[in-house]
Amino acid sequence: MTNLQKKKLQIELNPKKDERLYNMIVKLEEEGEGEKGYVNDQVKKRLEMYQVLSEVAGEDDPIEIVKKLLINVRTNGVQIEETAVDEPTDEVANNAMDLIDGLNNWNNMN
Repeated sequence: MTNLQKKKLQIELNPKKDERLYNMIVKLEEEGEGEKGYVNDQVKKRLEMYQVLSEVAGEDDPIEIVKKLLINVRTNGVQIEETAVDEPTDEVANNAMDLIDGLNNWNNMN
């Protein structure tokens, strides 16, 4: 994994066509209070958590991932299996909480 090139992602959001994402970015800009890199870091965290959920759910379609997650939570509640698992780092836990907050906000918008 050495000598890998950095990747740059640039996205243009239309406030009418991409309303949810546009509003998320506006909210992040407000939260970041002008802190350099804050919005990019928050977007990367959300993408990382999406990838984790995608891998765990065995699903690439974002809508299907959310459906599976919501169905599981509604059916089973939030359960923790008694298996030997490494404790997540604070960063991973914070990313997960950010994702859950984002899903709650998304669910409340619908």
